[in-house]
Amino acid sequence: MREQIYVVLALGAVGCAAAYFYWRLRTKEGTPMIPVYEFEVPKDKLLAMPIEERGFLLSLGYAANHVSMLQKLLIFALNKESSIEAEQTLCAAQSQMLLRLLIGALHESWKIIESRYIGKPLANDYDSRIDDGGREALQMLTKLFDESRLLTVIRSNFSFHFPNDKVLDAAVRDASKQCR
Repeated sequence: MREQIYVVLALGAVGCAAAYFYWRLRTKEGTPMIPVYEFEVPKDKLLAMPIEERGFLLSLGYAANHVSMLQKLLIFALNKESSIEAEQTLCAAQSQMLLRLLIGALHESWKIIESRYIGKPLANDYDSRIDDGGREALQMLTKLFDESRLLTVIRSNFSFHFPNDKVLDAAVRDASKQCR
């Protein structure tokens, strides 16, 4: 049995560009592999939103899709077991690369919340509407990103940047010690 999921989001003002996301999920049991929530936002309502609110909403949606895609790729990459040592090493290296990209995407997603929501007029409008679970999640994220700079360091040095010669040299020297 196939489950077809359509998520359509109309964007734009004058020309009304449309973005379509079409996805088919198929499982042996005939049930979706992930929960999918569909909601309709009429174009006139979307365009009537204040630009900061609309931008925040669309940016969060994009960030959620980005993080979700990278999570799925990472799970897929980690799902391979091989008896060949070279293939194990390659899979481990590629999984680490995906993890670094995921950490970078999480960091960038946090920057959206931090720069567009926390301490902004938008937060004044929405803080009272957030349920207990949402409030706890926001507090946990704030604590995570405020107390630990590890995700920021990984994002700034490894997620979206290639290592410099000094870092590469240190890695080669460390690897050569382990191979003796």
